[in-house]
Amino acid sequence: MNEKKSIFDVFNLFIKNKWLLGGISLLGAIASALYLQNFPKTYEAKAYIQLSHIDGVATPGLAITSIYPEIPSMLIYRIKTAGLYDLRDQNFCGAEGDDRSARKLLQKIDLRVPVSGEPNTVELKVRADNAQVAGECAESIFNLIKSSESKMLKEYLSLVNEKYVNEQLRLAHADIHVSRESISGLGDFLKSSKRYDAVLLTPIYIGEAVRPSPLKIIPAGAIAGLMFGLFLLLLKEAFSKFRGSNNAQ
Repeated sequence: MNEKKSIFDVFNLFIKNKWLLGGISLLGAIASALYLQNFPKTYEAKAYIQLSHIDGVATPGLAITSIYPEIPSMLIYRIKTAGLYDLRDQNFCGAEGDDRSARKLLQKIDLRVPVSGEPNTVELKVRADNAQVAGECAESIFNLIKSSESKMLKEYLSLVNEKYVNEQLRLAHADIHVSRESISGLGDFLKSSKRYDAVLLTPIYIGEAVRPSPLKIIPAGAIAGLMFGLFLLLLKEAFSKFRGSNNAQ
C-alpha cells in the first residue's frame, strides 16, 4: 500500500510541476545541442593495406604459394603494443611530450580486418584533431607495418637459405637422412621466390570523422534534464517533510 502511495505521490508531483520539469528538460536539450555545437572536430585518415608476402614455388610445375609473415589478427594484436612505437611515430601522430604518449597514440589508431575485400588485408583508421596530423600519422603507421614485416620476410628467407646450405653440406657428407627432393625444393623456392612489401591498396583518404548523432544526444539530454528535475523535486519534498516532522516535535 505504501509503495502504491509512493508511486502515486511521484506521479502527482510530476503533474503539479510539469511546466517546471518541462523547462528543466528543455534546458537539458539545449545543453546537449550546445555540446554538439562545440564538439571538437575530429579528422579521420583511412586506408587499406595488403600485408607483406613472398610468392614462390617449392617444386617446378606446382602452383605459386604465398607466404605471409603474419596473419591480420596477429598484426592487429602486435600493433596494439605501446612499446612498438618510437618517438618518431609519436611525433607524427601528435602524441609527443608525455610519458604515456605511446598509449595515447594507441587510442587514435583503429586497425581491423575489412568485412570484404582482398585476402590478408587490413583496414587502417587514424583519428586526430588536425587533418594533416591524421594523414601523417596514418602514413607513419603504414611505414611501421611495412618495415617490420619486411624485416620478418628477410629473416625468413635467411633461415630458408641457411637450411638449404646446411642440407647441401649434409648431402656432401653422405648423410642418408637428407632428401635430394627437399634440397631441390628449397633451391627452387629460393630461385623463384619474389618478396613483396606491404602496399597501400588505396591512397590515404582524410575526411571528417562521424560526430555524435543529434537524434541521440539531444533526446538523451532532455531525458537527463527531466530526471534531474524530478530528483530535485523529490529531494525538496523529502526535506520539507523532515523539517515539518521536526517542527511538530
